[in-house]
Amino acid sequence: MNDKKVLVRKKGHANLDSFPFRYGFTKEEDFHLLIQYNSKPIEQNQDKGKCLRINDASFLNPTNKDESLEGTFVISEKNGMVVTVIRQDEGVEKTLSKALKIFREYGYVKVNELIDYFHPLYINGDIKTHQDFKKYWVNKNSNDSEKIAEMEDSLAETYNELDKLQKQLEIEQDQHKNEQDKHNKTKKVLQEKEEVIQEQEEEIRKIRMQLDSINDTSFPTRPVSTRQARLLIDVTLEDMNSRNRGPVKGVVLHFDDYSTLKNNWDGAERRKQVVSQLIGKEVITDVWGSYSASEWFRNVYLA
Repeated sequence: MNDKKVLVRKKGHANLDSFPFRYGFTKEEDFHLLIQYNSKPIEQNQDKGKCLRINDASFLNPTNKDESLEGTFVISEKNGMVVTVIRQDEGVEKTLSKALKIFREYGYVKVNELIDYFHPLYINGDIKTHQDFKKYWVNKNSNDSEKIAEMEDSLAETYNELDKLQKQLEIEQDQHKNEQDKHNKTKKVLQEKEEVIQEQEEEIRKIRMQLDSINDTSFPTRPVSTRQARLLIDVTLEDMNSRNRGPVKGVVLHFDDYSTLKNNWDGAERRKQVVSQLIGKEVITDVWGSYSASEWFRNVYLA
């Protein structure tokens, strides 16, 4: 957990707008807050210069030390001053903060009104956009038609700019979401491919172990003939004749070039079971002694 002591100016946007509206308090003098966080600060360029954005920071309410709060802080790198603070609520537009400041600077709303009237509406989820804020301001001043008309006239152009800004932000958010979706999709595809590769490698490892159990390298002094890799397309059991054992079951390998290889040693059923797992793969075979490598096989290996 990281600690950071930050400064809140009594005449700053955070103390006059953000804290009153979003958290229900303000202070009549400059004050410091100790914020605690685990997230990595993100550098940003703001109108007031370079800033740090710190997400998910916790702090104590300076007017009620028993109340622990959380928010995202934007802090000036130059003097450690809180530029703004945003409560973690879904669906709240970024332009809402600008609307709060505009209404206060034009004298249409006072800090105590933000705390007593607008803060409960915000906490209840009724105010999420700059248009929501305007609507509830009109409701609050419904008995003063001249004040409403004056506000509409004074802030018409400003609110048009806020509408345009919000639309631009929504477009950027959609673009970011699309890019994130593409990234997540690509990441998922790569993860699935990696899982498939791992499964294939594990399958091959198991097959090699089984091949080791049927392959025989106990006659290293005998000459060994090796056949080039070929694609195995089938493995069958067939009746054969052994010089020493008479009629036996033997294994026949079938390749894509229409060639075949046979083996009539003991363990034909087990050999067929293991080698059949190699169908569709290229394999290398060998044979010892005077046996022809184009007719017989003893050991089978993955190419």
